Amino acid sequence: MSPSFIQTLKMETQMKKLSISSVVVYSVIILLYFLQDTYAATSLKYSVPSIIAESDLSTKEGAHLILVSEKLKSDLKSFSESISPDEIEQQSMFNKIALLSLRGDLIEFSKNIKQQNNSLEFSHYQIYHQTQQILNRKNLSNNFFNGEANLLLKQKLEMLNNQEFVQMVLALGWSVSNAKNYVYNVYKQVQKSVSLTQDDMIRIAVNTHLYHVILSK
Repeated sequence: MSPSFIQTLKMETQMKKLSISSVVVYSVIILLYFLQDTYAATSLKYSVPSIIAESDLSTKEGAHLILVSEKLKSDLKSFSESISPDEIEQQSMFNKIALLSLRGDLIEFSKNIKQQNNSLEFSHYQIYHQTQQILNRKNLSNNFFNGEANLLLKQKLEMLNNQEFVQMVLALGWSVSNAKNYVYNVYKQVQKSVSLTQDDMIRIAVNTHLYHVILSK
């Protein structure tokens, strides 16, 4: 069985010296990206997705049935495709990259990442899409995702200097449980709403997508 992303990261980490001060600095930078709520204003209203409205969210396990819903994934992708390029451009960088990833707009996705001073902050999305492209090129099913992703990750890590290595480790360090906890709180916040704004829907979409990207690791 291929080692997991986390196991691969641990093995690579032992081979390089990481600066504790650098880890702290980049942790703060990435956290600020995730906490940004600078969304574009809109008057559109949306219904709460039925799977969220009807789920028992008294415990975090209630989020599981929502996260495995193929209909919700499809609906959120359709929602992301309904947002105009101008509206996406007004989003925080975290939301913009997540929405472009969810839409499958890889040209704009890559263009926006290249414009960042630290493009490695979005390595989890890049590896996700690059692995999907490898599977398609080799005509392989998603059962081979882990193995191909680990090979790709190892190749990338070997090419990085220490500072870049820290940045990538931090970007890939989001655990499935942390992502699930975060999106669970998003679901709880919107569940009893009469209607949702576009901002609410974007929060649901980007955090649900982030969970699936991290889960696929």
